[in-house]
Amino acid sequence: MKKKIALFLSALYFTGTLMLPFAYGAENNTQKIRVYLNGDEVKFTSQAPTVVDRRTLIPLRGIFEKMGYSIAWEPNTKTSTISNPLQTITIRSGHKTMQADNRSITLDVPAQIINGSLMIPLRAVAECTGAVVTWDANTKSIYVNSSRKNQVAISMDDYVKEYSSILDGLDRVNTLFKSLDALTSRNISQRLDSIKIQAENALEDIDDAYDKLKSMEVPEQYSQLNKLTGEALDIAHSLCKLIYDMTDGSLNYNAASLEIGALYDKAKELNTKISDITSAFNQGIYR
Repeated sequence: MKKKIALFLSALYFTGTLMLPFAYGAENNTQKIRVYLNGDEVKFTSQAPTVVDRRTLIPLRGIFEKMGYSIAWEPNTKTSTISNPLQTITIRSGHKTMQADNRSITLDVPAQIINGSLMIPLRAVAECTGAVVTWDANTKSIYVNSSRKNQVAISMDDYVKEYSSILDGLDRVNTLFKSLDALTSRNISQRLDSIKIQAENALEDIDDAYDKLKSMEVPEQYSQLNKLTGEALDIAHSLCKLIYDMTDGSLNYNAASLEIGALYDKAKELNTKISDITSAFNQGIYR
């Protein structure tokens, strides 16, 4: 049983690391980077998109004007104000933050002027407008879908922070998992009462996390990941309920061991799906 629980936990522990894959980067090379807005290529007159510190920068004016924003430039402070009827965005050259209404967004690299054009990280376009931005590494092409540009969507930073807070609330689940990992047929009778209490606490935390996850506003880029996380919580809930039933005598040790094996198979399949999604992010979906 100890072996099966340990195997299950190794597959389930991804619920604590879902924020890690979102490291945005691009390889430095001389191949031209092309930008497409809703299927049409955006032409930049003075400065083309480029790579700085492994981050793709694009000219602010070229992309935002095409998305229907008005742009004002204050040369003394080197600040650009971008606006439409629903939103106002301010970006200052040399700074690593930008302001989208009342939200402060941290940039991967500072906004900067190159050949007379204010350049911003590609990720910032998605962050402040809610547009869906993807990167094709094979063709060095950026695709921006701004069909949602008139909606003020939750930013990816806000989503990850809220998501992280949900995972932080699962400490008592991790405590139960650690106890299970140390469980053997020899010590189970002495630890049943303690594990039963831990299972009750863990079930409460999982239910709370599940409710919060379902109530979150989710950026389109994270919808599948969010869905799989819900499935992971379902598996964790099943495991905790299984342990609770074992401790109160509703399920014997051998039967519990078999059911844990079945849960492990589900977790393994789910973990593969999670790995595929996170690998895609690592390959540069948001450069």
